[in-house]
Amino acid sequence: IPLFYMGLKILGKEFAIKTLITVGMQSMFLVVVPIPAVPLIEDYLTACIIGGIIAGTGTGLVLRGRSSGGGQDIIGLCCSKKYPNISVGKINILMNIFVYAICLFLFNIEIVIYSLIYTTVLAMAIDRVHIQNINTSVMIFTKKMGISRAIIEQTGRGVTNWDGEGAYTNKTSYILFVMISKYEVGQIKQIVHSIDPNAFMIFTEGCHVDGNFEKRL
Repeated sequence: IPLFYMGLKILGKEFAIKTLITVGMQSMFLVVVPIPAVPLIEDYLTACIIGGIIAGTGTGLVLRGRSSGGGQDIIGLCCSKKYPNISVGKINILMNIFVYAICLFLFNIEIVIYSLIYTTVLAMAIDRVHIQNINTSVMIFTKKMGISRAIIEQTGRGVTNWDGEGAYTNKTSYILFVMISKYEVGQIKQIVHSIDPNAFMIFTEGCHVDGNFEKRL
């Protein structure tokens, strides 16, 4: 309940409602879906890798839909909102390392190692699928005006622009720079192409940012 309240205050009402629905559905399926009598995959390492990929992909899709499964996901999203270079997967790993350190005194060390492998694969899958969490810088080269204003009005993102000159043609062009999330790449392409179908764009993923950048999760 405290985590849910934190998500409501920091991430908004829509997120809170979707999270309630997601948690309810998860609880229902945990009751309905039967537990196999014997493991589907006998090898621990293989099970950890496949399980981490499946669980991480599912969690990432839920996060992409602006919802969460509760618990650590809410903490990860709140931290990501405040610190742009922090991801849900990273928070997941940090919290679980603390838990597994305690488990070292309670369980076999082999189980703890396999759990760490599972958590690492899970975190990597979450961060690859949760594309709102991936910072992306965009450089746009165009000979037409109006793109900067359109991006600002339609996305609310800030744009830096300066004049350039083609080395081969010696013609003036406009160079625009904007920082977005990977989730907004399609929208940026649509805006630019609607004004200049011949514009040249460079997208760079995984950028670290420092300063006034709004993380839209």
